[in-house]
Amino acid sequence: MQGAIPRDIADKQIITSQIQAHSYARLYFRPKSPTQYHVEGIRKPSECYRNDPDTHAPILVIMVFGAEEILTTPAVCFSDGNMQSNSTNQYSTDGEFQNLPFDKIYHVGPVDPESDVIRCRCAEVLVPNRLMLDGRLQAVLCRSPAERATLLHMLGDAAGKWSRIIRVYTEPGIFENRYAYVDSVAVSGEGVNFKTHARYDAQPVRVDVAISPANGSWKRSGFLDAARAGSTVIWNTRLEPGSYLVEIEVDRCLAYRAVSLVEELPF
Repeated sequence: MQGAIPRDIADKQIITSQIQAHSYARLYFRPKSPTQYHVEGIRKPSECYRNDPDTHAPILVIMVFGAEEILTTPAVCFSDGNMQSNSTNQYSTDGEFQNLPFDKIYHVGPVDPESDVIRCRCAEVLVPNRLMLDGRLQAVLCRSPAERATLLHMLGDAAGKWSRIIRVYTEPGIFENRYAYVDSVAVSGEGVNFKTHARYDAQPVRVDVAISPANGSWKRSGFLDAARAGSTVIWNTRLEPGSYLVEIEVDRCLAYRAVSLVEELPF
């Protein structure tokens, strides 16, 4: 992404405990892994895993790959659990693949925290060196239209190449959807209307909005009391026709950034 700063959201203590998988591109067999549960969504500082704000994905997207293309990659390996665990085994043959504990890997529902199921839910497919996306990446799934627009904006000149497979997915089974994020945004000559997704516990969130012309000649910003999380929020600010960069922060995390066009009314 143009101008993006790389950020590793993995827990530092866990990721440094084992290094044997660090030379691979690492994929999960499934969505809604324990890792995703611990990092997805805009959280308050005390809610981040181990109270580390870097172990946190305010905007999270899911990349979907074709299983056959990945699993037939030369020298590909796979595991029966989280590769950062001492209890996990790494495999490479067809017979070993068939004997993976898929009932535990794809387990859904409550489980004993001490159960081996948690480790198995993080089973990995390990692609040597780097993973080329062309011909393998089937879809990129976003939680909302606003987050899709943000991703396309961040992709810059590459947005046209990938926009066809970047989709909004709202059905159950992919995202946790427990914490706040921006659902939709509409910009007009009257200002910015947007909707935030409500937290699972209905706690209020802080919302900051900023808007500037695409040429950056000025910037307006404001703080909104968004105790009404889950409903439409309106920030009234008069806008002349033109292109505007709109940024929304929720609980001081970037939740939306994209350019919108305010058109001149025909009457």
